[in-house]
Amino acid sequence: MKTSVTVLLREFPRVKRAALNGERVVIETRQGNLLLIAEPVSGKTLLGCMRGRAGDYGLQARTRTSGEWKAGL
Repeated sequence: MKTSVTVLLREFPRVKRAALNGERVVIETRQGNLLLIAEPVSGKTLLGCMRGRAGDYGLQARTRTSGEWKAGL
């Protein structure tokens, strides 16, 4: 799909959908052509990809149980 900057700004959802569907999107500008490429998301959350690297760091010792916690105003 070939488009211009004006059309990209006006119809971004349609152009984005085309890129996400694997279509090659070329944006023609005065300075040259730009290529819009969609990269698939890995599907992992930040916590999921950092699992095993995050340690306890003593947080269990510093937290309070529900009986010890008192609301302060």
